[in-house]
Amino acid sequence: MSLNGSHYTLCDTTDQRGVANPAGEPCNAGATQLAVPVITASLASSGRKSSSGWWNAPVTVTFKCISAVALTSQCPLPVTLSANAAGHAVSRTITCCDGVGSGSVTVSGIDVDQAAPVVSITGPLSGKTYRSVPPPPTCVATAGVGRLASCSIGKTLTDTSTGYRETLTATATSNAGVLATS
Repeated sequence: MSLNGSHYTLCDTTDQRGVANPAGEPCNAGATQLAVPVITASLASSGRKSSSGWWNAPVTVTFKCISAVALTSQCPLPVTLSANAAGHAVSRTITCCDGVGSGSVTVSGIDVDQAAPVVSITGPLSGKTYRSVPPPPTCVATAGVGRLASCSIGKTLTDTSTGYRETLTATATSNAGVLATS
């Protein structure tokens, strides 16, 4: 601003301590600016997240902290969620050294299921010879903490000298995309 030909700065880019004003925040009339730290979280995994939202490998939550003034402690270390469970949640808070400003982040609803389903076939018995039509096969499976996405049976028919041999393969997939066969 100019007044009587002289230039005056109404709001310096730093306060009287030399600490930068927070980006995008308006300055105030005090000797120091109120600094509100920001903490964000991101997720990463060596596995993949299925279309139903389940991870099939451990998930690491990593934090990023931004503050114009010193924090009371370092930005939180990453947290790895490796237990098979639905609804994992991680919360972290950071605080400025002046004790005035703080920021928090919560990541919730992280579903992890690394376990393969347990799958079997009911109906025809393995190794049994049927002289007529065998009982219809049924795929039976249970998943770990997640639900079962699918259970299906594949058939292979082989012509032998004594008749036909039918080989059945049951395949089950968990909501996390983990496969199992029997």
